[in-house]
Amino acid sequence: MFFSWSNFFFGLIGLVPSVLLIKYAFYLNHHVYFLDFVERRFGSGTGTLAYRWGGAAAAIFSIFVMFGFVNISDNTRSQGVLNSTQPTNTIPNVPNNNRGNGIAP
Repeated sequence: MFFSWSNFFFGLIGLVPSVLLIKYAFYLNHHVYFLDFVERRFGSGTGTLAYRWGGAAAAIFSIFVMFGFVNISDNTRSQGVLNSTQPTNTIPNVPNNNRGNGIAP
């Protein structure tokens, strides 16, 4: 997960048209671009449904971008959960005084 304010901003920008696409799907299908290939294949009313499904998919993707599940901005100044600068604990390599593998005979 990688949260940054630029991802949140881009997700918010994508969420607004997605919701509008869902809300005005009937108007878009009947006045702007009629999805006749969808209506011929799946029946009447499915053009509006296709617009709504597309809007729902775009809204879900925008929510994923907003909360950092999808990173679309390459912002290196904001550190995410996976890119934290905390030091890692390492086990030092201690020699065993050339006594073999350290297993008792």
